[in-house]
Amino acid sequence: MQIGQSISKRVVVIGAGIGGLTAAALLARRGYSVLVLDQAIVPGGCASTFQRKGFTFDVGATQVAGLEPGGIHHRIFSELEIDLPAATPCDPACAVYLPGETQPISVWRDPQRWQAERQQQFPGSEPFWQLLADLFRHSWAFQSRDPVLPPRSLWDLGRLVQAVRPDTLLTVPHTFTTVGQMLRAYGLLDRRLKTFLDMQLKLYSQVDADQTALLYAATALSVSQEPQGLYHCRVVCRS
Repeated sequence: MQIGQSISKRVVVIGAGIGGLTAAALLARRGYSVLVLDQAIVPGGCASTFQRKGFTFDVGATQVAGLEPGGIHHRIFSELEIDLPAATPCDPACAVYLPGETQPISVWRDPQRWQAERQQQFPGSEPFWQLLADLFRHSWAFQSRDPVLPPRSLWDLGRLVQAVRPDTLLTVPHTFTTVGQMLRAYGLLDRRLKTFLDMQLKLYSQVDADQTALLYAATALSVSQEPQGLYHCRVVCRS
């Protein structure tokens, strides 16, 4: 059966979270008629809010990455020809108070300042952090070339192959490695370091260092430093 042009250009997007809204906006920009459906009464998914007894609460995500030139959100807003949202760089990205301690560990946006902080807080751990930085650099470059994962067609496979570079292969040996395994490989048994990593990673992967993939952690723990960074978006409330 031949499908008419008006039918072929219609798309239904299930879920009005950040991914769904982004897909819908890009499809609409490219000429599709888009209908977005969601079970909630407000859009945003884990980045939305809800109100109880006069108070407004964040559902989940309160920070955004990729607003820097070349970042994923910068690219999306540029394609949509929409101004970037008003946002303030997070510096430090967060301040972590370990149990029983009164001074925070600050995750600074400046890479050199963050390096000095972690060397002071966790002596002897720098090889581990350098490994994370290297893995992040290689995987971030790979992601920026827009591979399709997992590939489901020959076109997807072609995109994946085009995104691979020799340095991408350096991440392959760590595909199934966890953060906990790498800590033990480096002989890092410091409970403060393990607790710090657990507290950070549970925000991103919802599990501790022993269960978080090393490649995922490399991005989660490194994206808050320049030239990337985390941002607080200015939210305009309308009654």
